[in-house]
Amino acid sequence: MQSSVLILLERVTLMSTYEEFMVILTVAMLIVAILNYKK
Repeated sequence: MQSSVLILLERVTLMSTYEEFMVILTVAMLIVAILNYKK
């Protein structure tokens, strides 16, 4: 029972980290696009 909860927590942590990475990546792409547009 306890081990399955730990596995679930690891999956949730992995997913949230992945989502945060995607958000950061999207923001970085937007910044690059804006900088290129200004030039």
